[in-house]
Amino acid sequence: MNVAVQAVSYVQYTLDDYIDGIPKPIDDVICERFTQDKRIKSEPQLALFHNDHLGELYPVCPRCGSRKHIRYGFYKRRPKIGDFGKITLHVQKYRCKKCGKRFSARIDGIVTKWRQYAEIFKERVNAIAAIMKHSGRKIREVLLALFGVAPSHQTIENWLFAEMPTFLYSGFYTYDEQVVKIKGKEAFRLTLFDAVLNIPVAEEISYKLNAKRVKRFLKKNVKGLPLYSVTTDDRKWYREIITGLNAIHQLCGFHFIKRVTKDAEYYFKLKSLSDAEKIRIAVLVNAIREVFRSVTEKEFF
Repeated sequence: MNVAVQAVSYVQYTLDDYIDGIPKPIDDVICERFTQDKRIKSEPQLALFHNDHLGELYPVCPRCGSRKHIRYGFYKRRPKIGDFGKITLHVQKYRCKKCGKRFSARIDGIVTKWRQYAEIFKERVNAIAAIMKHSGRKIREVLLALFGVAPSHQTIENWLFAEMPTFLYSGFYTYDEQVVKIKGKEAFRLTLFDAVLNIPVAEEISYKLNAKRVKRFLKKNVKGLPLYSVTTDDRKWYREIITGLNAIHQLCGFHFIKRVTKDAEYYFKLKSLSDAEKIRIAVLVNAIREVFRSVTEKEFF
């Protein structure tokens, strides 16, 4: 039975439920408690009657919560239901005796309103994609062969993306290029990676590598995402591009040490510096290296 009846023992009268000292009927109080947001609180209990006529065992008015109704005919739906393919259903309609609202049996558990495919197809499409690694076109062929239905590519894509988890990127990224060969021709794979979540954000193949291409790639793929810093190697144009995106530019540990060492070598060659000053520079460079060798925050400090 509907949830209002099941929970009758939890409903108590309040002062607002009394009119001139006389309490309202208990049925009215229950309906008011459980239909204040105009939505039904219970799951429908569907029953299949003769000749594919589908109705609810205990229909409840979605407007006032009343269980008093009259049957008001049927309407047809032609959904595609799993192994049965396309079928014709006659869905029971009702009219509430209390408020007069017309409503019909809730069959969203079988097929959502305004949709022609049953919910089970979403599960099957995702299973085929996960197990067989098929493309949308191949998935369509499998559905046609097994169930006699052929959803559009857009419908299949919508089902697949509907099951993808949503999350936010951390805002801390790494960027790099990799040289690849495509049909014997040299190309560059540009990659943006989330350094905290350890997942790729974007990739792109380019046959040219210059500051303009890198800037366009980064600007396009961080648009609308959290952005705090981007870590790269020591190619000269990165700093200007990344600071132009209002982010902090950082060098990866290897290239940072490489640059520090290169700068120290320059000072070692200066005749104007004493041996004591050069030793001090060497000590500082070694201290910087130790920082990057630290495994824990305690070692770092």
